[in-house]
Amino acid sequence: MSAQWTVSGSNGELVITRATAADVDALTAIYEETERWQIARGIDPGLPPMPLRLIVARRVENGSIYLARLGGAPAGTVTLAWDDRTVWPDAPEGDAGYVHGLAVARAFAGRQIGLHLLRWAEGFVAGQGKPFMRLDCNGDNPTLRAYYEGAGYTHRGDVSVGRLASRYEKALAGSHS
Repeated sequence: MSAQWTVSGSNGELVITRATAADVDALTAIYEETERWQIARGIDPGLPPMPLRLIVARRVENGSIYLARLGGAPAGTVTLAWDDRTVWPDAPEGDAGYVHGLAVARAFAGRQIGLHLLRWAEGFVAGQGKPFMRLDCNGDNPTLRAYYEGAGYTHRGDVSVGRLASRYEKALAGSHS
């Protein structure tokens, strides 16, 4: 499997790599900045279950977090998981990839970095033979819900997991099942 993927767009080449220990500070900074931005707009991002840096370090260790760079600068991140029994306990096992932690550095807002990361993740998951991509977001965030719906995801209900989580799913074209 390639360690680097390039997505070409109107903003240049977005280079996506599996994150390494050297990326922990940059990834943590993206999440902290996103959290501050949400709070400033009256959006409650919720409290992470542990310090963000520790969450990032664990995702790096298990190889599930990816960093996107534009012009060499950290522009965004996404985490891919192969199950999510907490939010999707009723979903069939092994038929989907799960997006977590999609975030874009504020300096790159408005350049469709998040959408490019979603599309890349969808292609990656389809290439692994999975017919679905699933994700969840804060059910009390209508802007984020509309974002995912605009990206082609279908609302599959809300669940309470210590917060209200809105579940979204997308059938992936071209999965090699």
